[in-house]
Amino acid sequence: MVVVYIHKRPDNNDIFYVGIGNDVKRAYNTINRNDYWKRKYNKHGLKVDIISENLSLDAAREMERFLIASIGIENLCNMTLGGEGAFGLKHTEETKAKLKEMLISYSVGRVHDKETREKISRTRKEKGIQISEVTRQRQKEAWRQASMKVKELTTNTICYMWEAVEIFNASYRTVNGNSVHDRPIARGKTKGLNFIRI
Repeated sequence: MVVVYIHKRPDNNDIFYVGIGNDVKRAYNTINRNDYWKRKYNKHGLKVDIISENLSLDAAREMERFLIASIGIENLCNMTLGGEGAFGLKHTEETKAKLKEMLISYSVGRVHDKETREKISRTRKEKGIQISEVTRQRQKEAWRQASMKVKELTTNTICYMWEAVEIFNASYRTVNGNSVHDRPIARGKTKGLNFIRI
């Protein structure tokens, strides 16, 4: 059964979003929201009103459309007129594989700069987010599976990037950075090594 809810500004009770969800938790969830919604939330905060519970999906969609039309989409953070979202959508295995491939190609070799890393760390500490050892191992394994192969030209060693980090006692950043240049590493403990992507 489906829930219909609205989001208001706590200071003046102005409604800024109408939504539906599988359960009441979705109404209080602040992730997977559009940028306009996030700006409004960051500026004013959030008050949640549950309009109706235990509706059928069709009834919830109809109520969402009615509320958006009544309030006026120009006054809301909703991106559509309601009722036509991919609610309950299940991706096929083929689509899941394509999405995974896109995500891997986007994230492999991406290294955050120091300022971004510090900001992520600070935010996690402020929110009390701790990554369990199990999660760390899963992340490490996922990174290894997504890692690309490289060849070190002076030794003719072919391996995955994560293996090169261990074999040559080098940082991932060094191996990754050097693999996009056509020249040996100029300084540091890995001076003279030269990685290329294969």
